[in-house]
Amino acid sequence: MQPQDATFFQPTQPFDILETRLPHWDQPGAFTFITFRLNDSLPKEAVKRWHHQRDALLRESGIDPARWLAAQGNRKLRNHTNSETTALLQHLPPRTASLLKWKLFLGWDCELNELHGSCCLRDSKASKIVADGFLKFDRDRYVVAAFAVLPNHVHILAAFETEGAMVSQGAAWRKCFAREINKLNNRTGHLWQPDQFDHLVRSPESFDRVRKYLIDNPFVANLHAGEYRLYVAADW
Repeated sequence: MQPQDATFFQPTQPFDILETRLPHWDQPGAFTFITFRLNDSLPKEAVKRWHHQRDALLRESGIDPARWLAAQGNRKLRNHTNSETTALLQHLPPRTASLLKWKLFLGWDCELNELHGSCCLRDSKASKIVADGFLKFDRDRYVVAAFAVLPNHVHILAAFETEGAMVSQGAAWRKCFAREINKLNNRTGHLWQPDQFDHLVRSPESFDRVRKYLIDNPFVANLHAGEYRLYVAADW
């Protein structure tokens, strides 16, 4: 896959929603903003704060939080036309639904920027494992536009060539990074939370907004040189 093959989400074209702990909207070739975090990055009080904020945003959009949570608990791959999550969002215009998902993410990421937990990715050797892994198959299996490796979470903006590759590649990254970082730190056990947040990019304007968010994130989290890694491809 090459940069010219990447595009933006087209709601009139086929796409899938994989419902695990979070809904994953997947369309081959479309840029996707992905975040995954360390297992200890959100203590109980931070999760509780985010849950309150999430429920308030859902109610403002006319969505019952209890029904939303029930939909997220479905772990089957379904066609988007009968997805429970889509059914809850169908009364919203597509851009409004996308904005709601982005607002939910912002509240979650704000808590991550408090840098709770072990923050083992602050170690330059650990962050290099992640950065090298992201670039290993760049312009082959996928195209990377930008990524940031922060002490307790990671953002990447990328497009994936084939159906399902966005979710499967995310799982493969986390598995590989966990093995190598655990080896580096002489430890075992879970390193990452088992799921990822992802947001399909709908337009050049949305791409620029997400890319800027990613680039600014280390500074928003008050990080200094050497505490994070940032990559931005020259193509965009």
